[in-house]
Amino acid sequence: MTRRKKIGDVYEIKTSKGLAYFQYTHENQKFGSLIRVLDEFYAKRPLTKDLQNLVNKKHKFQTFCYLNDAIKKAEVVFIENLEIPLLATNFPIFKGTNSMPKRDPLDKIWWLWDGEKSWRVGKLSLEEQMKYPIKKLCDATALIKNIETGKFFSDTLC
Repeated sequence: MTRRKKIGDVYEIKTSKGLAYFQYTHENQKFGSLIRVLDEFYAKRPLTKDLQNLVNKKHKFQTFCYLNDAIKKAEVVFIENLEIPLLATNFPIFKGTNSMPKRDPLDKIWWLWDGEKSWRVGKLSLEEQMKYPIKKLCDATALIKNIETGKFFSDTLC
């Protein structure tokens, strides 16, 4: 029997750069499982105390993913459930755009989304863009690519 996911769960995923870790932080009615991808790659699984230190640090980026599918297909491995640090307890505001992916980020028209409603904000400076994660949903394969490159198409993930 497969273990059911719980808020705070930390998972391991294999990448070409080593093992990476992420923590499941929120569930959204429309987009599903929100995760925070933790910093660093590892050759082998870190000890629990090191993993706790990693969880307490700022994450690389946040994204929605098909976590149930990844668990079912054994694309991710549950490690343990750890308390979500204060810096990740609130549901973030996301940015989104319908501009072409390779278009210059400074020329894109952006919307912000709080998990329920969205509103148009127009152009954002690169500094402003880095304040908001990109509103997107990915499977395990896309997640691995995003972790390895730190990008979603031409946009830097934050």
